[in-house]
Amino acid sequence: MKNIVLLGASNSVMQNGLYLGLQSDKNIRIHNFALGATTCIQNLYETIRHKKLLQKADLVITESNVTDINLNGDTHLGFTFDKAYRNLCWLYKELYFINKKVLCLLLPRFHANYKILNNIHRKLALEYGFNCIDLSKYYEENALIEFNHRIDPVHPQAEIMRELGVNIIKNLKAFSDSKEIKSSNDNPEFKILSLEEMKPEIEATLSKNSMYCEKSFRIFEDSKLYFGEKFKNFYCLAVHTWNLNDKKEFFTFATSRQKISQIKFHNKNKEFIQQTNSYNQVFDLGENFLIDEESFVSIQTQNKEFKTYLTWTFRETREILKYCDIIAFFLAKNEGNFCNETLELQSFENLEITFPKHLNFQHLIPPVKSYQKVIDEYCLAMDLRKLAPLQAQIQNLKDELDSKRPTAKTRLKSHLAYKLGEAMILNSKSLLGYIRMPYVLSYIKDKHNKEQKQYQEKIKKNPKLKLPPLESYSDYKESLKIKTTLSYKLGEALIKANSVRGGG
Repeated sequence: MKNIVLLGASNSVMQNGLYLGLQSDKNIRIHNFALGATTCIQNLYETIRHKKLLQKADLVITESNVTDINLNGDTHLGFTFDKAYRNLCWLYKELYFINKKVLCLLLPRFHANYKILNNIHRKLALEYGFNCIDLSKYYEENALIEFNHRIDPVHPQAEIMRELGVNIIKNLKAFSDSKEIKSSNDNPEFKILSLEEMKPEIEATLSKNSMYCEKSFRIFEDSKLYFGEKFKNFYCLAVHTWNLNDKKEFFTFATSRQKISQIKFHNKNKEFIQQTNSYNQVFDLGENFLIDEESFVSIQTQNKEFKTYLTWTFRETREILKYCDIIAFFLAKNEGNFCNETLELQSFENLEITFPKHLNFQHLIPPVKSYQKVIDEYCLAMDLRKLAPLQAQIQNLKDELDSKRPTAKTRLKSHLAYKLGEAMILNSKSLLGYIRMPYVLSYIKDKHNKEQKQYQEKIKKNPKLKLPPLESYSDYKESLKIKTTLSYKLGEALIKANSVRGGG
């Protein structure tokens, strides 16, 4: 059975996406070590942690550019270009010296300094002769950036990623070996330091779900965990954590964003706090931390004046936990190449990097441009059909409102003169009408005055409710005939005779 190792972030974890496509051949086993919202340091961490497995793989797939782009340059996190470059140099070199076929995926994420970070990936992949599928470049060249942003700018549609996974599996034999380079691995010595090795008496908890199984150790705020003499002169690069609740059960997905641990790192020269959320995550430390004879970590709950590097969920409401469930620390010995050269960022942004044919696997990208055209054509046709009943309803409502909207004629008929005259004519047709006419006319006048008072109060509160001038109505000229009717003239005469002022 062939083996593929998948190193990546959330795009390699999502259901119905890349991972599902890679599983399309049951004779190929996929070892998925991807974690969402983690940078290239996690790919490097898993490369070191599972090196023996990678050395037996038929293909190693790596993708981290989306999260590298997302988290780069945020001063709250401390993930700088220099750090990204150093970690990527280490990662690509480690993958090269595993001496297996490597496929680099560059996924579309058009944010901040994406060109610089993507070109760092491209430069290193080309330098070591890694195979490359560059969806970012494909989306740019085919004007698909807007399409990528429609649903989720961080995760291409799952079906596109699933199909890409299927195509990778179908073409497994076509991928090339890395090129031969006459050099040695001058990376520093890396070490995965489990808490079991630091303090064997700590009780371990097995955190396991459908995808991950990790052994974690709970550290409380009143304890100090020393690194010890053995790891003196190592840098701590990252920390792997996965917090459970008080009952040692998983937090909900949403709650995991808000439950925060604060790990204080201390040596002779500095103290700072690295925050973690409660997901299964590998966090880059916000700054370099060299282990010396005094170095320890502890859990900090009080907001003392320590430099604090936040988790990527820092913008949300947070609750500080009194513990942290730590899986391991990722260390690098202070010897070897730390890639300290000065980066000319502008030169990286303007680089034009082309992969030779045997490393270029753009043809495995699904025809996303065609999909966009089909989707847009379908949506255009269906939108018109879906909107037709709604537009008909809107037109009916408009017609109904137009029928109820006052006209110049209805405005004139609401004048007190017209209403009084109408009542006089109606009640003059019988003896009973004559008898009750004074009461009817008095009622009409009182009701009219009350309505006018209410209208004045309404427009005082909201002047927009004031009716437009009669002259603005389309039927104004025709409506003037109402003033010549017997009803209107009778009413006017009555008002004049009784010195009653009114009008609509």
